[in-house]
Amino acid sequence: MKIFLDTNIIIDLVLNRHPWVRYELVLLELSRQKKLSLAVSDISFLNLAYAVRKVMSPDEIYAAMTDLLKYMNVAAAGESVIRSAVSLRWKDMEDCVQYLIARNEGADYIITRDLADFSSSDIPVMTPVEFLSIIL
Repeated sequence: MKIFLDTNIIIDLVLNRHPWVRYELVLLELSRQKKLSLAVSDISFLNLAYAVRKVMSPDEIYAAMTDLLKYMNVAAAGESVIRSAVSLRWKDMEDCVQYLIARNEGADYIITRDLADFSSSDIPVMTPVEFLSIIL
């Protein structure tokens, strides 16, 4: 099963944001056990670096990213995704790009804490808690 993680999930993990991180750590463990495959967009890593830059040093940010990369694959946006996102005109282009990358990756689910941002998705969208309640 292929799971696509939205940016807010990896930010939660890196910043150890409670109460969400405990569920997100289960996703990493399931990936480590090869029970599911995690994917994240390349732009999520850029968003992560930007979001945490005031509370973490560059060395801490790179160490966190290195750790995340042990558990997930990174998928690129590319020109065709950007062109599609521009033509789809979602309220939030970044979420549209995330959705299109997830679709291109063949994701079975998109995991996010911002369900409303993916209301136009034809891929099932769930919070980590909802997803884990289904598969565990």
